[in-house]
Amino acid sequence: MLAPMVPLKDEMLSRLAAQANVAQFVSFGPGGDLPQRHSCLRGHAPGHRFASAGDAVGALLSLASGGSVNVRSFRAGAPKGGPFSYGLTRRDDVLAVLRARAGDGLHTIANETVDVHDGGVSGVALGGVVEFAPGDTPRSVESPGTTALGHDHAMALLRTVYGFTPGLDGRPGERIEFSIHPLAAGVRQAHTILWERERVDPVTLAPRLTWPNRFSRLLGDKAFGLLVADLLGLPVPATTVVGRRVAPFSFGRPTGSGERWLRTCPAEPVPGRFPTQRGWRDPFALLAAEDPSGADVVAVLAQEGVGARWSGAALPDAPAELAELRADALDNDLLDGVDFAVVGASASIGDECIVLEPGADGYAVGYRDGGVTRGLFTSRALAQARAVFLDEACWLGAERGRGSYVGRSQAVGTEDWTPAQVVAAYERRLLGES
Repeated sequence: MLAPMVPLKDEMLSRLAAQANVAQFVSFGPGGDLPQRHSCLRGHAPGHRFASAGDAVGALLSLASGGSVNVRSFRAGAPKGGPFSYGLTRRDDVLAVLRARAGDGLHTIANETVDVHDGGVSGVALGGVVEFAPGDTPRSVESPGTTALGHDHAMALLRTVYGFTPGLDGRPGERIEFSIHPLAAGVRQAHTILWERERVDPVTLAPRLTWPNRFSRLLGDKAFGLLVADLLGLPVPATTVVGRRVAPFSFGRPTGSGERWLRTCPAEPVPGRFPTQRGWRDPFALLAAEDPSGADVVAVLAQEGVGARWSGAALPDAPAELAELRADALDNDLLDGVDFAVVGASASIGDECIVLEPGADGYAVGYRDGGVTRGLFTSRALAQARAVFLDEACWLGAERGRGSYVGRSQAVGTEDWTPAQVVAAYERRLLGES
């Protein structure tokens, strides 16, 4: 019994064009006269026959959004692995490539060049997983650095970033090569282009998300991480991302604070190098000031503020007494990692803050500035160190317009006090007695 004949690559593309958005194309068979096989161009009926190969190529070039075409080639029974030419802009150059390939017995497809550097992504959908990367063709999945998400999460993430739902239905038993574009493209002028759809044995794949990856670098590491948290249903403050390569987009939940914070968003984490600012500022001026080359900071995040009591970053396995001290500082409307840090409970230490650090000699309180910590007080008793730490942190917070000491006058003439006197005064102030 003879095996059924497999349709040629351009035949499958023509069938796909009847159901989905594809890049405009014309295909030819082997032979010196370049016999036309299929076509799909805007303003022409499907399969329109042109008078000559030159007319077909001329029409394709005139309709291509970038004024250039690619030429793919293949043999009957071997749809993959043929020579490929990219970005041809002259009709005669396209015809020369087509004739050379036809002379070697190859079939050819000339399709419009679709810009892969437009801020969109390309990839493959298979087995319930959508894998993609920016600045590349669907073959990006053959290289490291892709983003891989389950179908529903991928659709939700891409819808948030680009403002439309990609045209990928996630049907089992299919492998789909696709690209997604901020500006409408292809014969149907849609945001999703399908390059190939083939039947495969049903399979269920498990997504494995890791970053930094190429898409997280496009958006910025903070933006990507917050997007993932939002996808998982975690409470992310309302955030607007103003990027260099992607149009602004928003996600998250309102906090009701009525305040805005601006956060610089590098492609990859660079702790302590770029600023976070309370209040509004021209985000484009901030980008220009902090990263004139555009090589590091790819976006600015505008986020709704969160009350100091709920802010900061904590270590989940912190000792109970240190976690309680951190909570006490937050109760004084101070910012963790900015005004204060409790080593062992806070996840970060700011450039200028009051630090409490446990050690062999007890608990040390210090003033950190520019990466250098100057000792202020040491005690084997956490209660004494706590009073000094909270008092000093409250004074630093007051200088910045926040915390429970705002509006108070700081005591002077205390240089000769004993540690017991210092602690007693700190405790009185913390209790609001003076």
